[in-house]
Amino acid sequence: MKRSFVLALILVPMLSLAACGNNDNTSTNNSSISINTATPSDESSVYSQSSSVSSSTSTGVSTSTSSSTQDIQGTGINLTQIQAGNYSSLLGTWTEVAYAVNPQNGTGEQWKEGSLSTLSVSSDKIVYGNGDLVIQGYRLKDSAGSHTLSFEKNGGSLDASLTDEDVTINWNVSFYPKGVTNDIQPNNGVKIDNTKDLIVIWTSNNGLTEVFAQTNASNSVASGMKNSH
Repeated sequence: MKRSFVLALILVPMLSLAACGNNDNTSTNNSSISINTATPSDESSVYSQSSSVSSSTSTGVSTSTSSSTQDIQGTGINLTQIQAGNYSSLLGTWTEVAYAVNPQNGTGEQWKEGSLSTLSVSSDKIVYGNGDLVIQGYRLKDSAGSHTLSFEKNGGSLDASLTDEDVTINWNVSFYPKGVTNDIQPNNGVKIDNTKDLIVIWTSNNGLTEVFAQTNASNSVASGMKNSH
C-alpha cells in the first residue's frame, strides 16, 4: 500500500509537467503562424504602393513626350495643314529669288536670279501676282476659271496640281520645308537656298517656273511658336 501510494504521488506531478509543456508548445506554434500570415500582407501593401508610383511615373513620361511632339509639329511648314486649306504655317513675307523661262528654242529652261512676280499668303488663301492664281483649299482659280486640286506628298514636300490637266493653262505648286532636298536643277550659275521654306510655282504658259523663299516669318506665328514651348 505504501509503495502504491508513493508511486501515485510521483506520477501526479509528472503528468502536470507534461500538460504544461504541451500548452507552451501550442502557444509557440500559434504565435509562429500569426507572424507568418502578417508578412505576405505587408509585402502586398508595399507592392501596391510601388505599382502606384510606377504608374504615375509612366503617365508623366507619356505626357511629356506628347507635348514635345506637338511642339515639333507646330514649327515650320505644316504640309498636313496646307493640304486641308490652312496656311497659317506659311504666314510671313515671301520673296521671289529665282525664275526660269523656256524660250522654246531647244535650249530648255534658262534660269535667272531675281523676281518677276509676287506671292502673298493669308491663313486661308494663297495669291500669286495680281490674282493670276488663287489657291483656297482644294480649288485653284485662274483666268480660265476654278479648278480642282490634287495633292501628293513627295518625300518631305507637297505637290498641288490640277486634277484635270486638259486645260488652257496648267499649274503645279510645290511646298518645300526648309532643309528638304528639292528637285530644282537651275543653270547659269543660279543656286537655290534650301535653308529657307520654299514655294515653287510652275505654269505651262512659256514653261515658267518661279521660286519663292520665306524671308520673314509672321510675328504672330513666331510668337505662337514661342509660347507653345
